[in-house]
Amino acid sequence: MAHEKTSHVRYIADFTVHFSRAKIYNFLSVLQIPFAETLSNGVSILALLEKDGAVILWEKNNDWRDAWEAYDKVNNLVPVRIIAPSLAHRMAITAWQAQNGDISLLQKFAEQKNIRHLYVMEARVTYDFSQNKNVIELVIIGNDGNKTVHKNIVVNDAAEDETGRDELEKLYNEAIKKATYWLDNRWKEKVMIHFDSSSHLNVDIHFNQSEDWFEIKKRLENISLIRNMVIKRMTTHKAVVEMEHSGDVEQITLALDQKNLDLVQEGLALTDQVDNMAIHNIEPLVKKSWILTLRK
Repeated sequence: MAHEKTSHVRYIADFTVHFSRAKIYNFLSVLQIPFAETLSNGVSILALLEKDGAVILWEKNNDWRDAWEAYDKVNNLVPVRIIAPSLAHRMAITAWQAQNGDISLLQKFAEQKNIRHLYVMEARVTYDFSQNKNVIELVIIGNDGNKTVHKNIVVNDAAEDETGRDELEKLYNEAIKKATYWLDNRWKEKVMIHFDSSSHLNVDIHFNQSEDWFEIKKRLENISLIRNMVIKRMTTHKAVVEMEHSGDVEQITLALDQKNLDLVQEGLALTDQVDNMAIHNIEPLVKKSWILTLRK
């Protein structure tokens, strides 16, 4: 406990918990409880609002964007960045274009802004007379072509003022909760660790200079999926490493990608068998080699 502050209405303090990652890992392993630990690279959000017949994106009165900026996103597996209004952004994409979900246009905007994952998060606010309250339809469009719709989002216990402001704030938060859950869940499906699956890879790590090698090694040591790593051979520009990791090859490739490390498979013909096989018109066997490089 640190930085404690008290008053007649509240108590505030910093509460820090120390734990052994290895022991937690072993505990979950014994109980065979799958879990996700790898954080995703961040995604960028265009907060689009349709309310009272208007569709707004960059305007100052976009309270849907304000709600995103105020929402507590610290503990999400997928970090979220809200794209702020600017003249350049206004020129690049309009509210109507974002709502139409033109994938080529979204991808062009993402490339111009050096964004890898871009999502339009559209909140369509309508009034449901049967329930006597506002409801939201949440539409999610990604630059990868994925589109998801969450209909009839409501807040049952919302206390509102005369303008309905408090109700809308809670409604926005409920929609954001669904959106961030959707993002996290998609990511967890890719990186969930199941202890009944593990693999060994023989990897050739290529680098141009010793500084690159030390940087690669540092990043590998910070990847939770990697259980053990043994250096078999090393030269001035290559290290041959045996890597033991949890999960399948797709998961470790994705985890490496988050650290800007590229893992690709390369087919190499076994030269000592090629000549003999050529005589008999037999296709040579192919040995698969994994190549890892640092993406700069």
